Amino acid sequence: MVTTETSTAIKSDVDLKLDQAKVKLDSAQANLKEALAKGDKKAQEAAKKAADDAEAAWNRLKSDVEAGAEKTKDALHEAKEDTKEKYNEALEKAKAK
Repeated sequence: MVTTETSTAIKSDVDLKLDQAKVKLDSAQANLKEALAKGDKKAQEAAKKAADDAEAAWNRLKSDVEAGAEKTKDALHEAKEDTKEKYNEALEKAKAK
């Protein structure tokens, strides 16, 4: 008998956006290097602007993800504390009976 395991990686929307932004950044940087190598001033200017825009978008997205993660962490901590408080209240009520 042969057993086969398969796994499926599911990427979140955030992961996909990060991947796309990184690809755009890498592509823009490669285009800039190519324009620099050719010595084409107009292409260099356009590629530099595209690379700067892509880098700014990448950095904004990373910052947004980090901020979202921090908010999630805070919300989970608050939920944990609320749950603990409600549990203790229920325990006190049960002891009072």
